[in-house]
Amino acid sequence: GNGVIDSYEIARNPALDRNVNGVLDSYEIAQNPTLDRNANSVLDSYEIAQNPTIDCNRNSVIDTYDLLDHPEWDCDGNARIDTCDFAEGSPDDDADGHLDKCEVALGDLDLNGEVDTADLGLALLYMGEVDSPFGDLDGDGIITTADVSLVLMNFGPVTWP
Repeated sequence: GNGVIDSYEIARNPALDRNVNGVLDSYEIAQNPTLDRNANSVLDSYEIAQNPTIDCNRNSVIDTYDLLDHPEWDCDGNARIDTCDFAEGSPDDDADGHLDKCEVALGDLDLNGEVDTADLGLALLYMGEVDSPFGDLDGDGIITTADVSLVLMNFGPVTWP
């Protein structure tokens, strides 16, 4: 668009074609804005190549935008894709593909895929305990009747969005 042949511009300044495909990056972005979702005038693919940690699930999409498109991929709200949490050691003891802490947060304290009387029994067993390893569903630091109520409210199969 500026009257200068792109290959000449690229030869003089290779940074104008970071993916080295012979097309100015700015032209590619203008034609397809999804190639630069964070609108910083740098192809996302180049940013990922420079810093692979921003695409922990290696699907060629910056994780921030994966989560905008798929908020259900982050059940614990830590701004990390759950599969990446697994890769970093977060437990999935029941091997169902969901973070244990998310299942427990829903009231499935024994991780059997259902909030049932066994979970209620566990909540009652730990009633009054401060900083319990699980069962504090409302996050106030102590197992109370509010936590037991949350278990009762979630009775049935654990469902995911």
